[in-house]
Amino acid sequence: MTEKVEENNQADPPRRVFKVLALSFACLATLLGSLIITIRSEFLDVDKIEIRGLTRLTFNEIANSLEFEINSRLVGLKISESEKALTKLPWVEIAHVDRSWSGLVVVKVRERRPIALALSAPSKWVLVDRNGGVLTGPLANPSSYPRLSGVRAASEPGTFLEEDSGALLAILEAVPQELYENVEAIYRDGRSDIWIRLRTGENIAMGDDSRLGAKVASLATMVLEVREGELRGAFIDVSVPDLPIVRPRS
Repeated sequence: MTEKVEENNQADPPRRVFKVLALSFACLATLLGSLIITIRSEFLDVDKIEIRGLTRLTFNEIANSLEFEINSRLVGLKISESEKALTKLPWVEIAHVDRSWSGLVVVKVRERRPIALALSAPSKWVLVDRNGGVLTGPLANPSSYPRLSGVRAASEPGTFLEEDSGALLAILEAVPQELYENVEAIYRDGRSDIWIRLRTGENIAMGDDSRLGAKVASLATMVLEVREGELRGAFIDVSVPDLPIVRPRS
């Protein structure tokens, strides 16, 4: 009799271990099942898309470029793919997508800022930004932005101007705002030297692509002196920025 009791006692630990393991597996299966149900439930869906930073673009233009939509699963949301797709839009410089487990997805966009008009074909003008990004197709009514010419033509929206436009764009980016608003055209001549024509009539020789910062600083000073001296329409030469030249209109 004693031997049977001892045998039963020896058999109890394995049974208890088996019961504990079985109970653990049951709890784990329940948790996994609950997780799957939660993931598939509407509580982890995209309930709202908020887009910030729009000026020229529309909500639909941004929403149609996203790799998800309302009711998409928040788990596995294609965030990086959506950001890359957005930056392929001509007007989008930077895009950031942020999701919240509450169901809100916020899309932050920084649009490119137009800085000039560039020729895409004879008498066909398109908007470009400071980096030479082509923002539009040919405009029916070109705006009053400074006009680039004497450089390679622009291509379709989403592409970039050739390198010969770089110095012209850099000058427009660097000049004071008041002077920028007075620039009618900036162009290269037959020798590839840079010229600026102001709306007030002054013609400015910038020379080659060297020392652009010094030339812009000299130009800003000389334009101020021309205005104070009432020399509208004067010729200004800052190709040698340390020795600028001003000649009244002959």
